Amino acid sequence: MIVDVYRALDLLAENEHIDAKYIAVMGFSRGGQVTLYSSMKRFQRLHGSSNEFSAYIAFYPSCITQYKEEQDIVDKPIRIFHGSADNYNPVANCRNYLQRLKVNGKDVVLHEYANAHHLFDYKKLMKPVVLMKAQTTRSCKLKEMDDGIIINIDSGKKFTYEDPCVELGPTIEFNPVAYYKSKKELDNFIKSLFRLP
Repeated sequence: MIVDVYRALDLLAENEHIDAKYIAVMGFSRGGQVTLYSSMKRFQRLHGSSNEFSAYIAFYPSCITQYKEEQDIVDKPIRIFHGSADNYNPVANCRNYLQRLKVNGKDVVLHEYANAHHLFDYKKLMKPVVLMKAQTTRSCKLKEMDDGIIINIDSGKKFTYEDPCVELGPTIEFNPVAYYKSKKELDNFIKSLFRLP
């Protein structure tokens, strides 16, 4: 899916009515994961884009996999919005990843919201829903090897969704406090990034 992000960027950048310096990418859940990792220079080279987004905005992404060259990212801001109660894509993995990026002086910020579950911004989920058949890799530790294969660190074998670390039953729920805080913080970030009034 990362290739789709770059193709969309290239298409927008060709439009004479759009200033390519003012295009950010934003994604949610799996789209947040794509957003986050599209900041990696390696993937940018691999997918052949000469353009860069002005910012990378990820809502509750999975940060479960340690990719090769994961700290070699573009020099653009990354913002993550995540709930502390998310048991679909736990925030702890993103905390660890951003700490590794900060060591290299990257402009990365994690906005974390107490008691907020996955999909905390989806207003139709006024009551918590446990997705009994939905798979989550929340307990997995994954790593990319030199051949591009993703392994389960605990077993040392190629990761599959049959691995014991794959669980069922994540919770999704709207959280009004997290929603309004994230909306305000996102608005402030966009206004600052694009120098809007």
